[in-house]
Amino acid sequence: VEGRPRKIPYSRMDGEHVHAIEVFGWDSIRDCVASGVYDSHLRDENGEQIRVPYRLKGWIGIHCTINKSGCLNDKDFANNRFYNPSQLRLYVRNKLAVENFLNVLNNTQTYVNYIEGEIHFDLLDDDRLPDIATANRQGVDEHDARVELLCSILKPIVRALINKRTALASQMKDEMKQQEDA
Repeated sequence: VEGRPRKIPYSRMDGEHVHAIEVFGWDSIRDCVASGVYDSHLRDENGEQIRVPYRLKGWIGIHCTINKSGCLNDKDFANNRFYNPSQLRLYVRNKLAVENFLNVLNNTQTYVNYIEGEIHFDLLDDDRLPDIATANRQGVDEHDARVELLCSILKPIVRALINKRTALASQMKDEMKQQEDA
């Protein structure tokens, strides 16, 4: 869904860059599913396969900059030694499970450090399934099928955001070059 055009400060150009902010839902990204049923390959006491519904909730976005001084259009942007907004925080049962899930995604694209978000995926701690928390309770077993499922949902979202950010950077660079040539 196209949003209202917003002005993005850009110091290397005269004035500001006008860009329409886009907001989209999970299903608008190709090959992305935010809910479904997880087939665990485990059996309950009656011998029935354990199937658990799942739903990914939360938000993911991308910053124009990761520098505090350059983020003039967001008064709440804070990047200091106590808090780094450029993280994808994973919550399970309303508790922080992984401080930066981007490390689990293993995405090395340019601008991946600009991704921010808070997501909830309770399937990772469902009572009907084995515990996948690490021994120190600071993370999750990255090789578990439920974590792999979450990664398969998140990768297209992160990739789409980075592609949008890359396209915006190219557009701004082209506009700057046109201004310099004029």
